[in-house]
Amino acid sequence: MRGLVDSSSITAVVHGTLRHVTSTDDARALARAVVEAAANGSEQEAAELLLDGLDGRAWLALDQAARAFDWRTGRAPVSGPVPSLGIARTGAELLTLIAASLHVDGRIRQRAVEALASVDAPLAASALTVRALDHVAQVRGPALEATFARLDLAHAEPILEILIAGRERDSARRMLASAIESLGRRYSVAEIAARLTVSPRRGVRRWAFTFVHREDGMTADDLAEAARSNGDQWVRASCAEWLSHTNPERLGALLDATSVEARLIAIARVPDALLTAAALDGLLVDRAARVREIARTRARRRGVDVASHYRRLAAGEPTPRELVACLDGLAWSGDVQDITFAVGALSHGAVQVRAAAISAVVARADSATAVQAIGPCLVDPSARISSVAARALARAGAAPEVAANAWASDLVSSRRVAWRLTRVSGGWNRVEADLRASCDRDASLAGLGRAGVRNWLETAAATTWEPLSDVQRERMAALLPLSGLDERRSALLAFHAGIARTGSTPDRHPADSSPDSLRRPRWWQRLTRR
Repeated sequence: MRGLVDSSSITAVVHGTLRHVTSTDDARALARAVVEAAANGSEQEAAELLLDGLDGRAWLALDQAARAFDWRTGRAPVSGPVPSLGIARTGAELLTLIAASLHVDGRIRQRAVEALASVDAPLAASALTVRALDHVAQVRGPALEATFARLDLAHAEPILEILIAGRERDSARRMLASAIESLGRRYSVAEIAARLTVSPRRGVRRWAFTFVHREDGMTADDLAEAARSNGDQWVRASCAEWLSHTNPERLGALLDATSVEARLIAIARVPDALLTAAALDGLLVDRAARVREIARTRARRRGVDVASHYRRLAAGEPTPRELVACLDGLAWSGDVQDITFAVGALSHGAVQVRAAAISAVVARADSATAVQAIGPCLVDPSARISSVAARALARAGAAPEVAANAWASDLVSSRRVAWRLTRVSGGWNRVEADLRASCDRDASLAGLGRAGVRNWLETAAATTWEPLSDVQRERMAALLPLSGLDERRSALLAFHAGIARTGSTPDRHPADSSPDSLRRPRWWQRLTRR
């Protein structure tokens, strides 16, 4: 088995660096780590725990990566000589069989399947299910027989999860249908629901809810309870959807559910006779914007003046959540008379209220008024508010001068949004913003500025036709020596901007030899980069 291993470390893989198989490299590293653990006898328990925690998609990704050719090593991760395979009696032997079941050689996989068929363990069931989807008939047949031989509610979860994950394959769809039919013959719908709808495996749990509902195994009370309190977002939304089709009169109980998915379907589908005025008033100030939007539509159908409703609520003593709902509602249904209220809310103590106020001002005021009102928000202590304000000002076409106070702020977040807002203007404003940012005392912002200058020199310098004013040229000339750019880039920027530089000669061979250097590669380098 040692011939299977190159240099992967099971310790590095198991202890924190790979908990989820999200890429081919992750799957390849896991395959090497499993093989190393089986060959060296180290970290066997940790490797088994890691395999036991894989979901169905991760098992299939592991299987594919284990036999895929790796150009970096010149072979597949699981290839080479394998020791004799016997009946697994210890954890080490089980791990060896699992590693062998991933081998590139179909004969070795077939022998591993024959040995795994005698092992009563969830990991063995997962490995056999993967092999039941094998492209080699001599491997797939025995694995399929062994998988169905142990298909009961105690072993169904790992088997079903892999089949559900691989249902895009024809063989997996057929096998999943056969597995469902087999379970249906041996167990009642109630038994399947009791065991699999509470499964910790997400794919199995969602399939179980769908299966039980299709078999009419869930009452209206079951659907309502799952829609209100189930921990799975998909299950909550699906149960509320099913309830709206089978028992729409029960949707009234979901109008105050903690789940936003349940409230969304309830407010959209509940019969009008069951939607009381008090419930509708509560949903108009719901914490979820999606729910408030549908509630406003239902209110308009009843002839309710939504804007007047929000104005009356705002005139009282609303809570911050209610104030956010009022601002959001007036942004969509108000008019110019609401601008004063929205501008006043820009100084509210709650961050979420100030963010909603910015959106309301942009929606109801003209560009000049919006720029004047929102400009001071660029120096807001909250980075969220300054960022929202910068986006709003950019959409309103604010001039770069609006960011002057933000550039002078002690807050890094304010200077960062000043850079973003000035850059949006394009042309020489973009170049000046990058130069100014590159001189910033914050290393992160300075790095962004220098990266922006390098990008402009490479992609936009030759197409910046806008005339450069003398005042802006002087500001850029003062910033250039402080920008931290290398001599060659400084000289190029000065050339494009028409900045006179004294006492410096461009270096024909700059010290900067990073991959983003502007030097033209030699002819043999250009050939290798194709």
